Amino acid sequence: MMLGFIHRFFRTRDRRHHYRLEQPVLVLTIAGKEYATLNWSLGGFRIAAGPGRFVRDQRIEGGIRLPAGGDGSFAADVLRVTDQGQVQLRLLEISPAVFVAMSGLKGN
Repeated sequence: MMLGFIHRFFRTRDRRHHYRLEQPVLVLTIAGKEYATLNWSLGGFRIAAGPGRFVRDQRIEGGIRLPAGGDGSFAADVLRVTDQGQVQLRLLEISPAVFVAMSGLKGN
């Protein structure tokens, strides 16, 4: 009985380090193309890129634009790509001013 509880607890436990926000939408520029975030956190982003644009473990670099102004650069690894072309990115580097600004943003 106890093993079933332990299994359910660890299987459903949220292992994220950062809270995800859908709003405000951030704009990422990667290889000259703009992508609006579906959700984001201080640890990464999820975007809809379309099938075949990115592959798992790909390292990407680009720009990031915040809705209230301010922009900078970032580097990320592609963690996951769905069949529908949604891409999860894990932040590796980000401009310090943008990180501080993102820290202060609140979801709607």
